[in-house]
Amino acid sequence: MATQQNHADYFIGSRHFGAGKVHPQSRSLAYFCPTCGDIWGRAVVHGATEWDLYVNSCERHKNTGVYTHGQPPGCFLHAFFVNCIAGAACSPAVLSSFPPALIKREFDLTMNHFLAKEQP
Repeated sequence: MATQQNHADYFIGSRHFGAGKVHPQSRSLAYFCPTCGDIWGRAVVHGATEWDLYVNSCERHKNTGVYTHGQPPGCFLHAFFVNCIAGAACSPAVLSSFPPALIKREFDLTMNHFLAKEQP
């Protein structure tokens, strides 16, 4: 795991997905499922003294409500674009700061979510 300031370690449940650089003023981030109450994901920013809570259903539950912004349940990266944690929302620099394993997970999760919606 990373130990430097301006770096974050990314977890889904207890699985570590790697580390990456974050904006110097970033806070750690916890992902809360409003259905089951689990904290299903975390971005632990080294040197941060505060946490933000992001509400999005875990992979086991459907998103309900306006807070979801259309992302699939269990989506991790969307919060970074909403909260600008990496310092430059929606730019290639943001994605390049995430660990490859996390990007692959998000791609698979998103594709499966939207392909399932296409099924009759």
